[in-house]
Amino acid sequence: MKWHRIYALWRRNLTLTYGGGIDPLVDLFYWPLYDIFLWGLTAVAFKSVAPLNVSNVWLIALALWPVCYRANLDMSLSLLSELWSRNVVNLFATPLEIHEWVASSMLLGLFDATVSFLYASLVIYLLYGFNVFSLGWILLPLALLLMLSGWTIGLFTASWLLYSGQKLQKLVWVFGWFFVPFSALFYPLQTLPSWAFYIAKAVPMSYVFDALRTFVNQGSLPMVNLYISFALNCFYLTLSYQFFKKMYHASRVKGLSRLESE
Repeated sequence: MKWHRIYALWRRNLTLTYGGGIDPLVDLFYWPLYDIFLWGLTAVAFKSVAPLNVSNVWLIALALWPVCYRANLDMSLSLLSELWSRNVVNLFATPLEIHEWVASSMLLGLFDATVSFLYASLVIYLLYGFNVFSLGWILLPLALLLMLSGWTIGLFTASWLLYSGQKLQKLVWVFGWFFVPFSALFYPLQTLPSWAFYIAKAVPMSYVFDALRTFVNQGSLPMVNLYISFALNCFYLTLSYQFFKKMYHASRVKGLSRLESE
């Protein structure tokens, strides 16, 4: 693994994100603002009919969810941007290794997820006067676990893009949101129907938000939730990486140049 190649690709993707027009900035700043404004107002409205902790959990979840979303989006969008610019053949004709590309995309996701979290926390404080950082150190493991989940989802999506090309590009924005109903952002797991509950138990993010809810309501952090989430994340991330390598080699057999002719 050559860190100078990882850094160079990270710098290139960072330049495309922040210097490539308004579209990337809309994903980074506008949609989190929209979600915070819409669901934050809903959370504030609940204060009159529900315990204060309910609205606090919602606001913290609104700050944490962009961590998962950005890590997911950057991982898959890094490859999609290469498809759009017809640069896939050039990229993988260099000495760049697969794991180096994955590492650079993870670094981009880490950077953007940090920016998104800080931005969301600031917006929540300015709009609703709630300090997300009042949770203290617990934010760090929760955010890291959500980032692992985002990387896993993004790498799985990128695998399909690498094999099928731009005809599956909608997955970049859609697939991550598929897991939201099963992640228990805004409601306890027990409120899900039985079939959805069992799906949620296999989703690492559900353990994170369940731990958040327990901590806010009871003042104690259920470490077992974090351990289960970490184990599931490691398992799924390993599977996604192996799947990405398999799709890469299968795509090379069929010819990477076909991805640039779409």
